[in-house]
Amino acid sequence: MSYSFSVRKPTKAEAIVAAHEEFDKIVKAQPIHAHDIGTALSAANGAIQHLPDDEARDVLVSMSGSVAIRGTYPDDYKLAGVTTNVNAALVDRDA
Repeated sequence: MSYSFSVRKPTKAEAIVAAHEEFDKIVKAQPIHAHDIGTALSAANGAIQHLPDDEARDVLVSMSGSVAIRGTYPDDYKLAGVTTNVNAALVDRDA
């Protein structure tokens, strides 16, 4: 199962909160992503924190990922793979 979303906020703190809220929606829609929520949000938090503070620019965060399983979900499965992609960037407010 896979996911993809982007959030754009004026501050790093707001971008982190928005990414967490979006991933919570993913887990509600696709409960199997409870397996990779920690990894994905840790990666997002780290990427966002690397950005400098810039009051003139927004923080754009794009995330995508997937989990692979063996067996039949949700009854009898084992996690077989996890992919997490995070991009965090400062963008001009008028862009």
